[in-house]
Amino acid sequence: MKTDIKVVGTTFHPLPEGTLIAVEQEFVTDGVPCAYAQVILVPEPENQYDPEAVKVMVKLNNGAAHQIGHLPAKEPLKVQIAKRQQFLLATCLIKNYTVMGMNPSYHIVEIMGM
Repeated sequence: MKTDIKVVGTTFHPLPEGTLIAVEQEFVTDGVPCAYAQVILVPEPENQYDPEAVKVMVKLNNGAAHQIGHLPAKEPLKVQIAKRQQFLLATCLIKNYTVMGMNPSYHIVEIMGM
């Protein structure tokens, strides 16, 4: 399913020092360095602030998984994903990819299995 969901809360989940996101493709759009990466959308029913929270996890270049943020609270698809109680694979567009340690913009552009 094609979509465009901006990942929120990214400033609370900086990448560990010395790591980068394992990306599939790098490119430039309108002079802005971008990349695509696979992410996992994980329902988080134990979240103390939102039992329908869905966290966004990405694979780092060292093989570790790292949370980069959450789906927005008012995102309609968030509730559907949370109710599934299973993770979903998605594609994430990273804008300003070259500033990975400086809080780039993350957008979910496709969700598989929906």
